[in-house]
Amino acid sequence: MSAPPPPCDWQTTRKLVKERGQYLLETGMWSDCRFIVGTEPNQQVLEGHKLFLAMSSPVFEAMFFGGMAEKDPIAILDVQPDAFKALLEYAIYYNFALDFK
Repeated sequence: MSAPPPPCDWQTTRKLVKERGQYLLETGMWSDCRFIVGTEPNQQVLEGHKLFLAMSSPVFEAMFFGGMAEKDPIAILDVQPDAFKALLEYAIYYNFALDFK
């Protein structure tokens, strides 16, 4: 079963760029890179947006557009999926919350 198409006015209902970035991250719309994060049994595939990530970090810029360019999907096995999700949220819409479980 496929997901319903996004509403055609999602840009106009979100006034701030960070709200639009959050929408893109949460829906996976226009994602152009994938990360395999963590190790089994908790390993996850997470989607991202190269432009947002490269704007937030010179490491991501090199990873996507420079001499360190990596193939998709990018394996990041030494980081927990929840921690990497927090990094994506911070890079794309500046959301950061600590949750010590």
